[in-house]
Amino acid sequence: MQNLAVRILLLMFFCLGSVLLATQTIRREEHKPQLIEQIVDARDGKSYKILKIDELFWFKENLDYEAPQSECYEGLAENCAKYGRLYSYTDAQIACPDGWKLPSVKQWKSLRKTMKSRKAAKIIVPEEWQGEEFADATNELGLSVLPGGRKDEYGSPDRPSQFSQKGISSSYWLDDQAYHWHIRWGKSHIHKHGDISQQGRKFYIRCVCDKLPK
Repeated sequence: MQNLAVRILLLMFFCLGSVLLATQTIRREEHKPQLIEQIVDARDGKSYKILKIDELFWFKENLDYEAPQSECYEGLAENCAKYGRLYSYTDAQIACPDGWKLPSVKQWKSLRKTMKSRKAAKIIVPEEWQGEEFADATNELGLSVLPGGRKDEYGSPDRPSQFSQKGISSSYWLDDQAYHWHIRWGKSHIHKHGDISQQGRKFYIRCVCDKLPK
């Protein structure tokens, strides 16, 4: 009788362990990125790979649509081919293809929650970033962020427009002009600006959607 009780307890522990393991596996699968397909932008014929992370669809690369005031880093076409185009906030609002939009602050924070860290290792391409703080890059989530830099347009003789930070950072527009998303020093930040300084800047775009357009 005692042996039977021991066997029942062992069986219960085994079943409980199996349930816990299955639950952990399911949770990991929920956050596992899925490469869905490519879409073609009807406006210029350029194609973009699409990634699903949790319940949101992301462009796997930066947008490269030629909006009126958009430009390549340092005016070089090869930089557009690699990093996409830099946009003013005005252009960024209308730059994504039909059915796609700029990410919200909430959506970027949700991504950071999935990353489980402020460190950007899981979304940046290894060997592309300069500095020891990027040595642990894995691109585990597949967003393949590159260090494309940014452009600041101050509109003042004593502060001329300049491209900067290529190789060490990358900045992205969110749907609220007061915010932008920024990777530097190995970390992912969401910056809030309480003034109009954003108007003189050009950042990159990652388009998102909740449901793939037909």
